[in-house]
Amino acid sequence: MSLAPTISVIMPAYNSAAFIARSIHSAQQQTVRPLEILVVDDGSKDNTAEVAAECGDLVRVIRQANGGPAAARNHGAREARGEWLAFLDSDDTWLPVKLERQVAAMEDSITLLHAYCVQDKCCKLAPRETDFTMLWDANRIATSSVLIRKSAFDAIGGFDEDRSIMAVEDYNLWLRLAHRGARMRVIPEELLDYTPGPNNLSGQFSRMLRSELNNVEKIRVDCGLSDQQVQGKLATIYSEWGEALFHIRFRVSSGRWSREIPGTGSAGCRGDCFKIRSRIRCTGFSICCLTRIHGSRPAGTGGSMTFPRSCGFNCVARMSPVH
Repeated sequence: MSLAPTISVIMPAYNSAAFIARSIHSAQQQTVRPLEILVVDDGSKDNTAEVAAECGDLVRVIRQANGGPAAARNHGAREARGEWLAFLDSDDTWLPVKLERQVAAMEDSITLLHAYCVQDKCCKLAPRETDFTMLWDANRIATSSVLIRKSAFDAIGGFDEDRSIMAVEDYNLWLRLAHRGARMRVIPEELLDYTPGPNNLSGQFSRMLRSELNNVEKIRVDCGLSDQQVQGKLATIYSEWGEALFHIRFRVSSGRWSREIPGTGSAGCRGDCFKIRSRIRCTGFSICCLTRIHGSRPAGTGGSMTFPRSCGFNCVARMSPVH
């Protein structure tokens, strides 16, 4: 590793004119300055490219037809001149010392470094390094916090551009890297300010659930996973999405649910969501909702099966908006 590693910032952008300047400025203001900031305009219908170009220092704008965030990041990586790639979404921002902290933690055997989000205050107990088992349990890596060796990124083929896994293409890459033994180190500091995308999250449930399920199949084939590993992961996905959908539906129609579920009392506050969830001994409600979305049930989900729960680090609010 060189004493002064060169870093290319890769920023995919789609209709981001209203907020991209803030993200670019956070990269420009790093205490360890990057070599370049590559903004890949993914077929925006607004003036994203013009706003980015006006930010000046270090910025190079690349235009492409709309291909999704994976294609945009890959395009930026192909154009990058740095030894390391730092991904930053156009609606997120870095704290000024983000790159400085990651550069200080570099070792010759480290492939990827990531950090906590300002919003992740309850997730500080994770081990210093992230392996496949931890990632298979839940995605613990925020894309906009990642700094990765370009050589490793190129060797594995970058992000999978298959639109069937859009919104989890980042998780797919981390899993493939980890399964091949890449060392991934977390910096135990809040170095990223994550901003949820403007799209309506509940309106994307069907699309994002399908992406997660398709990703499980891709990783099963790519990594040769056992049936037990796959079934456990599918159960976790259905459980988490069922709970998330329950919370959304509950907030929308809290009065009706308070009448239909005995003993919940007033249903106007968030705390009651957890009271109600604890009363549901079987997964019938979650599966019922997800069956309407996905069109099928996961294997073995009848009766009183209890689904495992992840640590919640990769909560629904952390999902990336899709292009």
